[in-house]
Amino acid sequence: MNALALIRHGDLDGNHLSHLGQRQAASLGRQLRDTGGRRQLEARVLSSPAPRARQTASTLCSFLGLREPEEDPRLWSGPDGPPGSWEQDLPGLVRKLDEWSRGTELLVVVTHFELCLGLPPLLARRHGLDGVLPRGLRRGQGLWVEGDGGLWRLLDP
Repeated sequence: MNALALIRHGDLDGNHLSHLGQRQAASLGRQLRDTGGRRQLEARVLSSPAPRARQTASTLCSFLGLREPEEDPRLWSGPDGPPGSWEQDLPGLVRKLDEWSRGTELLVVVTHFELCLGLPPLLARRHGLDGVLPRGLRRGQGLWVEGDGGLWRLLDP
């Protein structure tokens, strides 16, 4: 793993981003863009197909110089998501994230509360990551970790 940003979609109005959610996504986009310093990081953005996650991911893409996020239904969770997506095989999703991160400097994953709660402990065990993990992320927050054995850092707009 090079760097991973796990993002919970922004604040919503119905199933779409609210004005606050749009500002949160833009703030996170600036933070991700600025992590590369003077050069643009080679990034890949994956998103749940839920409109609120896709809108967050599209905003992040615009700051990272990417066209559109890639969608994967396994990243959708919650009562309005497809049945049995990631719940069947969360460790398999962690392995898939490792595959998706190959050949890129930064993998950005935009998803929902349940995965933002469940993925970090599994990723920490798999990659020997340190640091205190929050007990879930608020809407519009993210976690950033760089490299195996790295420290988690909260991204908060």
